[in-house]
Amino acid sequence: MQRLRALTWNHPRGYNALAAAAARPELAESGLAIAWDKQPLEGFESHPIADLCARYDLVVLDHPHVGEAMAGDCLQSLEAVFGDATVRTLEAESIGPSLRSYRFGDAHWALPLDAATQVMAARADLLDAPVPELWGEVVALSQRTGKVALSLAGPHAALSFLSIAAAFGEPPRRRNRMSLSRARPDGGSTN
Repeated sequence: MQRLRALTWNHPRGYNALAAAAARPELAESGLAIAWDKQPLEGFESHPIADLCARYDLVVLDHPHVGEAMAGDCLQSLEAVFGDATVRTLEAESIGPSLRSYRFGDAHWALPLDAATQVMAARADLLDAPVPELWGEVVALSQRTGKVALSLAGPHAALSFLSIAAAFGEPPRRRNRMSLSRARPDGGSTN
């Protein structure tokens, strides 16, 4: 029997389905056993991915870490493991661009196990106006109350910037992903 050690994050979205799949009789019948360890999500943000990959056969990682993993030469591409045809099928059956978010350097480096996006939460009973729907309304609420928060810990500042830029129809340029190309309203350039 082939036994694999695997690491994921300690949240039901990151662990429960993987543990249930590892316990299925079909997996054991195929000659494969997977033992899943888990750690806090912050552990993936603060610990080198190359070290985790050296200690585990399978590692769940978030797409911001793919570049770090590539620099550490510690992953096999999905194309190398499953073949191009299977990866094309996975991409066609994934939600939105989920699988593409793990594409780097002409290959895919992880499977999309979970989808997340930037969202807003508000308690309407504590607002003195309707729940904001537009950015200008969010800014006005923040200026009026001082009670608007944005998660900027770890990679979230860069991810929020990219999400906001894409929402405004300005995805990052291919050569410099943190650079925008559209001119500013004052006539200057965002380059």
